[in-house]
Amino acid sequence: MWYWAYAVFAMLAILMYSLFYFRAKYRGGVPGFSAAQLAVEVSAEAAIPSLTNTISFMRLSIVAIMHAVFTAMTYAWAASLGLLTPTGLIVLIVFNLIIILGEGFVAFVQSLRLHFYEMYTKFFSGAGTLFMPFTLGLRWVRLTIAV
Repeated sequence: MWYWAYAVFAMLAILMYSLFYFRAKYRGGVPGFSAAQLAVEVSAEAAIPSLTNTISFMRLSIVAIMHAVFTAMTYAWAASLGLLTPTGLIVLIVFNLIIILGEGFVAFVQSLRLHFYEMYTKFFSGAGTLFMPFTLGLRWVRLTIAV
């Protein structure tokens, strides 16, 4: 129950900070916006990124839960076959390697998603110079140098 109170308090704090920030940034008023429009826009700009960041971090907790479940299943299976028998040791080794590879793949995909989606949509502006490679056209060889 206290988590909801904390979430509401945090959202109100973000909303108030955003309103003060926009007020200071535009020195009292935003041209073409009333106070109600500004409050709705600021609250939407604060709520949506907070929700998406929370969901993004929930993925990490899901990976931790998956690790615990798969490890417990592997250990229970190996214990049912005899933990120190050759079959039990093979099950432990093989399935722990599968768990390591699977979690490594999930971590790799999560890091790619964080780089390409989270970072580029927030910080990449794309307002640079057009890429023009240096091309030297020789008679039999075409040489392109990308600097």
